[in-house]
Amino acid sequence: MNAAVTAGERSREFGVPHIVLGVRAARPYPPVEAVFPWPALLVMTAGVAAVLGLVLRVMIGALRRRDLAADLRMGEDR
Repeated sequence: MNAAVTAGERSREFGVPHIVLGVRAARPYPPVEAVFPWPALLVMTAGVAAVLGLVLRVMIGALRRRDLAADLRMGEDR
């Protein structure tokens, strides 16, 4: 099972339940209950933060290796 399928199955659980509203604008039936699967939400948040941290670390490392000062001075000779 790949990550996209797993993420799709998890995101389905966060959907809004089917709500029937009448003409009289009475209370919705069935009653709406906000149910959050906290463990799954925390795991997904931690995963996204880990991926973003890894990408940021790679980008910062790549920028530090370049000699940006030389690149900026390249146009001064003209």
